[in-house]
Amino acid sequence: MLFLQKIGQKIKKFRLEKGMTVATLAELAGISKGMLSQIENSRAVPSFQTLFDTLKALDVPPSVFFEGIEFNNRKRF
Repeated sequence: MLFLQKIGQKIKKFRLEKGMTVATLAELAGISKGMLSQIENSRAVPSFQTLFDTLKALDVPPSVFFEGIEFNNRKRF
């Protein structure tokens, strides 16, 4: 699974664990429901600011969020 796909899946996982709706998290993170849905379903890549605003809204530290996500730095041509 790709690094960016894991980001969306983990956002959704934490959102559901906290009992939040897409609408609630989107409002707290300052993004649209559509954008959050696209991020969670790996159809959009969040900007750095959006990602960290979302983590703040989820009350999840980046160190916890990125735990277990490995970045594969192999070059692809």
